[in-house]
Amino acid sequence: MTRRDDRMRRTRTDLIVQARELALAHGLHGFTVDQLCEAVGISRRTFFNYFASKDDAVIGTSAKDPFEALGEEFVARGRAGGKLLEDLRELILHTFDDADTADPRRLMELLRREPALAERAFSTMERRRQELTELIRRHTGAGADDPFPGLAASVVGHLAGHTMHRFLELNPPAGTRDRALAAAFASLLDEHLDLARRLFAAPACSPVPRSETTTKDPS
Repeated sequence: MTRRDDRMRRTRTDLIVQARELALAHGLHGFTVDQLCEAVGISRRTFFNYFASKDDAVIGTSAKDPFEALGEEFVARGRAGGKLLEDLRELILHTFDDADTADPRRLMELLRREPALAERAFSTMERRRQELTELIRRHTGAGADDPFPGLAASVVGHLAGHTMHRFLELNPPAGTRDRALAAAFASLLDEHLDLARRLFAAPACSPVPRSETTTKDPS
């Protein structure tokens, strides 16, 4: 990690934190991008290198598509015979660098207060799910009508989100991202993937012994 990367990550986190603080204090429409930039100490032009809008700063949605740089590599791995779950794991780990690690409690409060913000957050999540669905479809070579890519994208997306929430519970939010934190996230992701494997490998219910289901001959 370079100093520039660390500085950019800190600036991005500062923007998210300040945007949420201002929204909680004044409402979503009670402050401007210029006021947010002044609070963080950056220019308006610099702001748009990080976020496409003020609402996106509050939500933590980066202006950069997290799959843009990694998607084609993910698809290429599939065409080369890569295993889907292993490749999805690598994709999640690479997107961790751009993940929102600011305190999520303020965001949840804002989503409850601001229906329009909640709708925008949902739309963003749905767009990301559709993008991941298409990447999985191309990775696996599945047909257009095959429901598997969509199901896989939904399951993996929720698992990744759950892992991030759990990670933030265990690690105080911080602008600095070092190897130790990345390793901790990877370890937690592997733990959750293992639990998911156990869940889907387990029988739906314990089989009832045949003798207990057979009606005895009354004679």
